[in-house]
Amino acid sequence: MTDFKLIPDINSNMPDDFLLALFAQMEADGTASQVFLEREITDAEKWLQYIKSPGVHLYILFADDMPVGVCWIDRLQERWGQFHFCLFRQAWGHRSSVPLGKWVLNEILNMKDEHGYLLDMLVGILPSRNKVAMRYVLKCGGQKSGVLPLGVVNGATGQSEEATVITITRETLL
Repeated sequence: MTDFKLIPDINSNMPDDFLLALFAQMEADGTASQVFLEREITDAEKWLQYIKSPGVHLYILFADDMPVGVCWIDRLQERWGQFHFCLFRQAWGHRSSVPLGKWVLNEILNMKDEHGYLLDMLVGILPSRNKVAMRYVLKCGGQKSGVLPLGVVNGATGQSEEATVITITRETLL
């Protein structure tokens, strides 16, 4: 995995079957239940509906022309947004998985228009118990910025759980 690409799904131009295959990969890898802990997205059709909804900005991650993950930004506020990230199994633990994550974050935070940077910060809210995701995002340049005592809802139990707030800026990526 050396040749990275980040393909935005601008105006939901990706074919539905391709988008559905991305969700199927998350399910096959066992990550869908963690990424969608609250259980609002429980099947491929709900994923498709969500990812095509206004205010959700999907990017497909490629390494060597193979899809290796997805990320999306929603809940945009001024010049920051909530960031969601999921690597597929074939990228887990690979020596280039952290460089891939850093590269993706750098690409997104350095997108510009005629007025300058589009985003100054990405915010992730992770269940504090998800130590694997936490280690990965910190290695990629994220910083722990706080704790929300009951910040996520575990859809399987219906209970609120502690969440860690992670922030990523161009400065933390240096």
